[in-house]
Amino acid sequence: MKSIILMIISFVAFSHPTLRADTHTQEENVIRRFALLAGANDGGPQRTRLMFAHTDAQALARVLNELGGVAHNDMEVLVDPNIQDFRHGFARIGQRMKSARKAGKRLEFIFYYSGHSDDRGLLLGDKRFGYTEVRAAIAGLPADVRVAILDSCASGAFTRIKGGVRKRPFLVDSSTQVKGYAVITSSSATEVAQESDSV
Repeated sequence: MKSIILMIISFVAFSHPTLRADTHTQEENVIRRFALLAGANDGGPQRTRLMFAHTDAQALARVLNELGGVAHNDMEVLVDPNIQDFRHGFARIGQRMKSARKAGKRLEFIFYYSGHSDDRGLLLGDKRFGYTEVRAAIAGLPADVRVAILDSCASGAFTRIKGGVRKRPFLVDSSTQVKGYAVITSSSATEVAQESDSV
């Protein structure tokens, strides 16, 4: 699971607007980024309790705040959330995004989950937050770009939900023109993600 965090940190650092002085002022004025991040160590009685899901979510929150242009007030960090916590988190972010939309900003949203999952959804204790509902919650936000990052077992099953289409790659320099939905998973639909003390 740590490897996907390192990949995201590298990408955020590379694409950060302050590293591209020519676009810094422009992005500050027209783009507002939001994030909902969750770490769930408890995947239920049949799963080994994770050690680093909480710290992964908190570490990415710091990176997004320091390098990724996401203000503290535009971020929700959930630790061992239940389904209601997720629903409330999406609702709070949604309200903030609606206010920002009225100001004419370009809105970008990042969803990150570190924890247990299976081929049907995120495992939160003895409950399952289904991929269909997760995707609907993300799609319901008034964002120009939505990025979902799932750092969990079988997370590739999230991409099987109807409606996904392959797109041509784009350069970072043209990222402010991009619209749509991107999904990054740490495993395929049948693959196990792993934690490592040594990473």
